[in-house]
Amino acid sequence: MKQVIKNIQNDQHFPFTYDSRPMAENMKRYSEFYNLPTEGLMYRYGFETVAHERLFIQSFRPLQIKAHILLLHGYYDHAGVLSTVIRFLIQKGFHVLTFDLPGHGLSTGERGAVSEFSLYVESIREVMRRHLSSSSLPIYIVAHSTGAAAAVDYILNNHEASQVRKAVLVCPLVRPYHWNAITICIKFLKVFTTNLKRIIRNNSSDSKFLHFVKNDPLQYDQLPLGWVEALIRWNELIKEGSPSPIPILILQGKKDTTVDWRYNVGFLLKKFPNIDIELIENGKHHLFNEKELIREKVFTSIHRYLTGNV
Repeated sequence: MKQVIKNIQNDQHFPFTYDSRPMAENMKRYSEFYNLPTEGLMYRYGFETVAHERLFIQSFRPLQIKAHILLLHGYYDHAGVLSTVIRFLIQKGFHVLTFDLPGHGLSTGERGAVSEFSLYVESIREVMRRHLSSSSLPIYIVAHSTGAAAAVDYILNNHEASQVRKAVLVCPLVRPYHWNAITICIKFLKVFTTNLKRIIRNNSSDSKFLHFVKNDPLQYDQLPLGWVEALIRWNELIKEGSPSPIPILILQGKKDTTVDWRYNVGFLLKKFPNIDIELIENGKHHLFNEKELIREKVFTSIHRYLTGNV
């Protein structure tokens, strides 16, 4: 699989387009490996340049759609990790557009690194502008963790975000777990190193998923300290964003030890007056890839919220 991924990454000139074309053999193997749906729908993929990086974009469009969803993954992850929620959403008639954040998955950029979180936000803004803003159908955002942090910034600080009808933030990142210790330790650690070895946490109760992540060739095994510093700076900047009336649903696992969810929920309550919060009993950080009973509850909540009157 590593060679397949390398072949796709070496073909970054392959542009994203909605035109019909034969599916490349490497992409067939990629989609099979990550269990991504490509049959019985319009599946499109390719690369686009945003802020000097090549973003890998994928579109999963059922033959009949009722709305568009921009789906965003979390730190270290990529679109392939979201296959379960992608399958659920297209079965419910949503067009799912997703991309690998810079430095993640098949997109270019230093692995797991970012100079400023504004690069993530610019990626959202450009993908929305190029692919969704002209549609007459409702547009939603569904985002996990770091993707949710970028979505929050996009909504609070970009006037064009008013086109977003609703957003679902799943275990959103504002501050990570042990925030105070992190802000103190980073000052000393960066004197001696630029990276730390990644600790892969048990952020799901699904043992098969945890095994998959540990063997996923698109995961990264280092934590760049520059990413942590960018997160610290972003925490100060995001405080300045004006509250938004856009309806928001937060789905948060009560056993999440990746983010400081109590602080994060409190912070987001101040920024989004039209907010609903659902705490998931026994849910950990990776709610999209929890064991089936928890995952079904999460998916049902997403569908109910997006299709209900709010």
